[in-house]
Amino acid sequence: ALSAAFVFDIDTVNGSGGDSLAFVVATSKTLPGAENGQFLGLLSTRNNGNFSNHLFAIEFDTVKAIGPFADIDENHVGVDVNSLQSNVAKAAAYYANSGKKVSVELLSAQPNQAYNGGTSILYVTIAPLPLPRPRRPLMSHAIDLSPILRNICTLDSPPQPEISQATNISWVGASARMASRRGSIHLSCPFPQGKSKHHQHQELVD
Repeated sequence: ALSAAFVFDIDTVNGSGGDSLAFVVATSKTLPGAENGQFLGLLSTRNNGNFSNHLFAIEFDTVKAIGPFADIDENHVGVDVNSLQSNVAKAAAYYANSGKKVSVELLSAQPNQAYNGGTSILYVTIAPLPLPRPRRPLMSHAIDLSPILRNICTLDSPPQPEISQATNISWVGASARMASRRGSIHLSCPFPQGKSKHHQHQELVD
């Protein structure tokens, strides 16, 4: 099983956002032939949707894609497995303890916290800081991540040239835990604070 928690903020530079920010789990740090734009520097028109990609991503999307992908809107969270066509997507929001659904503006330049976890059922939760972690997740989706987690070696936020031109992204910090046959592996990455055009990664070794 994989669980992760991190904080991020997205701030526009020229009034428009890039295609997406994504939390990515992949079997390699190198993704040959990956295209930018709607493909987020992860996949391409040639391999999008291939089972052999062994790639999983949670996307925080600030643009409604046109063309091959049917995005629900320009402010959503999506679960992607081997394809940039999301398996499930929801408008960015969190559930207050009262049960009320409260919208989250991803391009607000305010820090947002994200929690992802699960193997057979994936739970995705977001909320602005400094709110406590909501008890009810934004999404719970039945999914088998074992083919990807079995061969995992890299936990990453990929380079995205178009985002760096239009958007500042600030990672405040991140941690992840992956359960393996030999126990659990815990990662903690205190990413440099401040605006950065560079991505950070941590390697997982099973």
